[in-house]
Amino acid sequence: MNKEDDGAPARLDAAQACHDDEPERAAALLRGLDPAQLPVDRLPGLAFLLNHVLGEKCGAWGEAHERQAALLRAAGDKPAAGLWRQAAAAARAA
Repeated sequence: MNKEDDGAPARLDAAQACHDDEPERAAALLRGLDPAQLPVDRLPGLAFLLNHVLGEKCGAWGEAHERQAALLRAAGDKPAAGLWRQAAAAARAA
């Protein structure tokens, strides 16, 4: 088993580590990540990477927007303001 198979936090760490040099690999890691499996304090980092990698680097703003919506659902009743900001940016660009 490699580090990327160790669960959602490890997948997020791996995506963060490779996103600039290997955006397609980072995108694949993000696509396989369930935000409900992350601690709430890791959601802002995921929200940023969804827009940065899927939207900015891969041009998949529609997908980034869909994944931001799933992230907001996973965040519970009171998502942090930063999550709303990232979701709004993806919605605007989609």
